[in-house]
Amino acid sequence: MKAIRNWNQLEKALNEKISMVLKNEIASYTREAMKEIIKDDVYGAYNPKMYERTYQLLESIDVEVIDDNRISIMNTRSEIGKDIAETIETGVGYDFVPPRYNPYDEEGNTYLKPRPFTKNTRELLKQSGILNYEMKEGLKKLGLKVE
Repeated sequence: MKAIRNWNQLEKALNEKISMVLKNEIASYTREAMKEIIKDDVYGAYNPKMYERTYQLLESIDVEVIDDNRISIMNTRSEIGKDIAETIETGVGYDFVPPRYNPYDEEGNTYLKPRPFTKNTRELLKQSGILNYEMKEGLKKLGLKVE
């Protein structure tokens, strides 16, 4: 490791390590957190009767490092030009609505209700403080002493 001789070099070295942890540990943890939310909030909401699930929503999670200290998480599940993730998130855009649609029917129309899994993932990560913990652990793995 190259010797650090001034504050600018220290800042640069720390940002490089933070960026490495973001790309690896934090991105991975964030992806897994969204998968769990999708399993609970989306797939756990009801059992489909009109189609067979593909579970592609679980495989369409993109986590992108925006800059040295921010990441973006989104689900890119689409089909034939339709944003499936957005439809599930908002409850708007379904191609099939039963002829006797009743928004108050808890059993039959659950799939038409919004299931905001991205928002719920962000809230879970923000409120739990787990990303701070993961960042500290990642930096420790890189040899830094972190409290």
